[in-house]
Amino acid sequence: MKIIVVCNRKGGCGKSTTAGAMYSYLSKVARKNVLLLDFDSQCNVSYALGADLAGPTLYDVLTGQVTLQDAMQFIPEETKDFSCLVPGSELLSNVDNGEAEIKIDLKAELKALDDVIDYVIIDTAPALALLTGLSLSIADNVVVPVVADIYNIQGMQGVGELVADVNPDATIIGILLTRYRGRLVAVRRLEEMAEEVAARMGVKVFKTKIREGITVVEAAMLQQGLFGYDSDCKSNVAQDYAQFVQEILAEVK
Repeated sequence: MKIIVVCNRKGGCGKSTTAGAMYSYLSKVARKNVLLLDFDSQCNVSYALGADLAGPTLYDVLTGQVTLQDAMQFIPEETKDFSCLVPGSELLSNVDNGEAEIKIDLKAELKALDDVIDYVIIDTAPALALLTGLSLSIADNVVVPVVADIYNIQGMQGVGELVADVNPDATIIGILLTRYRGRLVAVRRLEEMAEEVAARMGVKVFKTKIREGITVVEAAMLQQGLFGYDSDCKSNVAQDYAQFVQEILAEVK
């Protein structure tokens, strides 16, 4: 089992879209057993994949009300043998603000599924808060999606510093540029800046850039995984995410 956390302190960078696309590709195309954990109280990836938000959630798991396995929901279109998700909840914000206490050892709970699950994908909130720290503390690898704008690029180093603080053994496998419009001169300059910041962090920028596209919006509206909705990869965004996950698979075994 490999635990991959998708993290950025900024919103609007395609973080949840990236986590959902990774889950969809790994389970539907690569035929891996995948568990997605939604640590974001906005629950965007849970909704986009058609989860039942009224059922047991990650909040219930973390606060000891149900077991991890009891909260797992199988998504029929994406399922191989064991691919499923644990949805987020608005109540997760209570953990971040100290109103609720974590009562389980999540890493131990996941370890018990080591022989069953190939990859755990974790979507995080757009903040370097307690739950983001928890997810990074159990990570093997971290992906940082970044929109090519100055504020997102400036925020990259904060993620690197938090990873180094809570889990020095975790590897940031790359910076992923999303909503990419490479023909614009300003975007190309921002890409250069991202490369410079990534070099200072000691990490790479993925070769694949995720172009803008309406397909991810359409898939989310229908509550389907990207590679269920666009199984033939006709759209630019599906092609890009497929290449991106292939880059990951070349490094994370």
